[in-house]
Amino acid sequence: MTTIIEAQYVGSKICLIIHRYVTGYSNPQPMRRSAILISIITLLAVTHCNKSKDPTPAPSLVGTWLMTTTAISGCTDTNQNKAEGPCGGPGYPCYTINFTDTMMTIAVTGASISQAYTVSGNTISWTDSSGPSSATYTVTSTTLTLTFTGTGGCIPVSKYTRQ
Repeated sequence: MTTIIEAQYVGSKICLIIHRYVTGYSNPQPMRRSAILISIITLLAVTHCNKSKDPTPAPSLVGTWLMTTTAISGCTDTNQNKAEGPCGGPGYPCYTINFTDTMMTIAVTGASISQAYTVSGNTISWTDSSGPSSATYTVTSTTLTLTFTGTGGCIPVSKYTRQ
C-alpha cells in the first residue's frame, strides 16, 4: 500500500488530505510509514502555521482634519507667544485641512486654498504665495500635530482631529 500526501490551504489552516491508493503491495513496515507521515505533517505545520502577519501600516495623513487647538511659543518678541487654546477664539482661527495623496486643501471660514505637497520622513513641504514652507508632523489614527518653523523664532503648533 502506498500513501500519497497532498497539502491544501483552507483559509488560514492547512488541511491534509490523505489518499491511499492500493497498489496490491502490503507494506510490512507500518511504523516507518507512520514516522514519515508524522514528520511531513510536523514540517507542514511548522513552515505554514507560524508565519507572522504583515505589520500594521502607519496611520495615513490622507483624510480631513479639523483643528482643535493651536499655540505659539519661542518668539523673540514674547508678546507674540500664545498659550495653547481652542480654535475659534480671538487669534485662533479654525482651519480644516483635507489631504489627498498629493494635494492639500486648507479651509477657514469663507476661504480655501489647494496646493501640492510632498512628504519626506515626518516633514510636509509645499510652496505657496509666500514661498516654500514646511512643517513636521506626528499622526495617529485620530490626531494630527503640525509644528511649523515661524519667523522671529516663533514655533506655531496646531493639533487636529480626524473627521
